[in-house]
Amino acid sequence: MGTREEGPVKTHSQSLIRGLIVKLVLGAIVIIGAITGLGYGVVYDRAERDALGRLSDYVVERGRFESAVFQRTEAAMRVFARHFLENYQDETVLPDANFKDYFFQSADKAVRLKPAYFNGTVAPDGLRISGVSAFIGKNVRYFPQEFRRRVLLAVKLVGRYGPAWEDLNLHASFPENAIVVYWPEAPWGLDAPASLRMNENSAIRATLQSENPERKPVWTALYYDGTAKRWSITYQLPVDLNGRHLINPSADVPLTDLMRRIVEDHLPGTNNFIFSKTGNVVANPRTMAEDIFKKGEISVDEVEDPVLQRIYADMVQGMKSPPQSLDDGSGRKVWLVDAPELDSYLAFTELAGPDWVYVVTYPKALLRPIAHQAAGVLVALGAGIFVFVTLVIVLILNRDIARPVKLLEAAAEQVGEGAYDTVAEADYPLPESVPNEIGLFAREFRSMTRRVRDTNRNLERIVAERTADLEEANRKLTELSLVDGLTKARNRRSFDLDLQEAFEVHERDGEAFALALFDVDHFKKYNDTQGHQKGDEVLKSIVAILKRASRAGDRVYRYGGEELAVIFSNTDLPEAQSVAKRLVEAIAAEGIPHPASSIGHVSVSGGLSVAEGGISSPKDLIQRADEKLYEAKHSGRNRLVG
Repeated sequence: MGTREEGPVKTHSQSLIRGLIVKLVLGAIVIIGAITGLGYGVVYDRAERDALGRLSDYVVERGRFESAVFQRTEAAMRVFARHFLENYQDETVLPDANFKDYFFQSADKAVRLKPAYFNGTVAPDGLRISGVSAFIGKNVRYFPQEFRRRVLLAVKLVGRYGPAWEDLNLHASFPENAIVVYWPEAPWGLDAPASLRMNENSAIRATLQSENPERKPVWTALYYDGTAKRWSITYQLPVDLNGRHLINPSADVPLTDLMRRIVEDHLPGTNNFIFSKTGNVVANPRTMAEDIFKKGEISVDEVEDPVLQRIYADMVQGMKSPPQSLDDGSGRKVWLVDAPELDSYLAFTELAGPDWVYVVTYPKALLRPIAHQAAGVLVALGAGIFVFVTLVIVLILNRDIARPVKLLEAAAEQVGEGAYDTVAEADYPLPESVPNEIGLFAREFRSMTRRVRDTNRNLERIVAERTADLEEANRKLTELSLVDGLTKARNRRSFDLDLQEAFEVHERDGEAFALALFDVDHFKKYNDTQGHQKGDEVLKSIVAILKRASRAGDRVYRYGGEELAVIFSNTDLPEAQSVAKRLVEAIAAEGIPHPASSIGHVSVSGGLSVAEGGISSPKDLIQRADEKLYEAKHSGRNRLVG
């Protein structure tokens, strides 16, 4: 009889266990799947927002950096134009200069500047001129005094500014088919063919009043200079007076470094491009045929690259939408575009100067590993909880449905509600003393609850640690965004922030500080003779010397190109002069060979300004330091003025 009664009980228990296990498995799958799916979406969205925010900051900062050379060129040509008009309208400047003291007529009937002004000589007005040549085509038959004076004024200004703006190839052209050129590498004006009609080529013709009635400045397309073996672009500024076209200050801007940076200097996994708004490829990391590559700017269609065409089409479409404006006071704008056909995001901004757009492609694949990793953690955690709960239920249902089971069931409910401490305490009623599997299970259940509690606490600790690690990583990322990648000095963005902060402290607390701007003397010549790689090493060495020779609390910055800056905190003029002079001397004392420099070794010129009366803004402080730097350059270099 007893045996007959066991059968139904056992069968009922097994059926109950199987039913509960099936329900448990299905419920766990649904819950884990829902939690994982929700977590994946949240993590992915957050990672996407953070990544695109950092991408926007990078694109704007990179666009500002790449625009600097064009802005400097435009500013330099405005300075040239202003000084030319001042001299032209001042009748006391070169009123009766003898044109023949400067020019001669060559055998081919062209009029050219005498070779002495290229080789180096002192002009009749006392200005030393070298590296300058000039050419007037043989088609120019009439040389009125006003035209001759204009040309001589141009010779004077080109001879003055050409050496100072050594990162540009300065020249000045005239609508009458004449040009004055500063190019120490070759006497262009002496070698030009006499029949050359420069005012008929597309570049200079674009400055003529008939072709350019709005009198807009002219940027040429990018071109490859086969003679100099470099990429360049030319800027021309038409200058009129009383409706008459007088001159075009102009400069060739070398862009080989920019082209190299676009290809080599990019965020991991991304690519950089530059397009013109007229549909041309300017800079492109993708492989092109050599004959197409050397054309400079080429049509997107001519490249016959579907990816490039897709990027350009998405860029054009994206620019039809309003851009994002960054709240940093710069007014810079950036566009973010989803490019599903490329499985990427596009971020781009307009460059100052030429009608160019800087574009970064950011593959969506860079985001996926972050979300997948987080989702994997959620799946593993859910699976672990599922295994523990299933084990507990199976053990419980292997015994009779009785008081011990009810006690364990009650305990399981407490654990399910997260009351781990309650069940883990020894005074919570569990059938631990039962001398069979239930007792063992009860003891194990309490132990498991303690482990789960400890695990939960450990997870909370791990989450806190990971949060701290993430905050530290973000801090380091922010720090990296303020450091120049080459020299490891603080970059221009850091300089702007620190200078503004120092100025605010000065205005609030009266704490004095000073700013020194340094420029490596004859750095372009160093690069031309020693190579850009050694030039980079020189910049790194100079930054190391500045850091070593500065005081504690002073900061060294790469201001731009070969220009460096140091902010001296809590100092007055005498102390700042002493420290800044020590920096100049320390660099000279290093004795880095510079065969192309008259000094024989690498040196710097410096300009120093102190926040005091007459300085009302960081911009004024920079301008005064720049003026002192200019004075140091023109008073012999390798010195500090301030």
